[in-house]
Parts: sequence; structure tokens; C-alpha cells
Amino acid sequence: MTDSFPDAGQKAHAAMHKVLDAFIAERTAEFATQRTKVMTVEGRTVEADLRSGETRDKLFQTEADDVVVNDAYRRAGAHSQPGHCAHLRRVLAKRKPEAKDDFEDALIEAREDIAALGLMENLQVFLRRRSKKLSDAW
Repeated sequence: MTDSFPDAGQKAHAAMHKVLDAFIAERTAEFATQRTKVMTVEGRTVEADLRSGETRDKLFQTEADDVVVNDAYRRAGAHSQPGHCAHLRRVLAKRKPEAKDDFEDALIEAREDIAALGLMENLQVFLRRRSKKLSDAW
């Protein structure tokens, strides 16, 4: 059997990265909002006075730590094939300005980007539709 479409996997990945770039470009404000949500933890502190029975609660926001961001990253990749998020993370990291000097920092930024993408509405529908269109064209 001959290879009827050489390097199909690489070409498909490259094409879908362009699709993802277009998705983000069309929704820059939403992407920024979701990225902020990933990087921010909202919480509530409840204090109770056992003698008087009074309670007080306070809402707070703080910067997300690695555990929170990693959880959001894992949830973003839960609907994709194993390895897709890791591959996309490396691709996005290579594009970061800091990648030449500090690739680890670029990987962290890319992980945060993917976590934000996971919060965006209709991403899966958009990607499925575009991937079907691509495969039908091939």
C-alpha cells in the first residue's frame, strides 16, 4: 500500500493550528477574559462566632497557583486525544517571545493559554466542524 497523502498528520496539525489561531483572533477579548479567569481564584471566607451565633463572610480573589492552573489545563485537554495538549503546548511555547531565552517559562505561558481555551464556548464544535471540512477536502 502506498502513502497516498505523505505527511498527512503533520499537515493536519499545521492546518488545525491555523484554525485555532483564527478562533483566538476572532475572540481576543473573550480569550483575555478566560485567561484572567484561569489565573485568578475566587473564594469565600466564612467566620462564625460560636457564642453569639453570628457569621460573617468575605469574598476574595487571589492569583492562581500551579495546582489550579494545572487542573484547568487538564480539564481543557480532557476531550482531546492523549498527547494533543502536550503537542499544542510545545507549538504555542515555541511562538512565545521568551522561548529563546527561557523555554520553560514559555511552556508555562502556553499551558495557561490552553487552560483559557478550555473555558471558551463552542471551541470543540468549531474545531470539529473545521477538521471535518479539512478531511472532506482532502
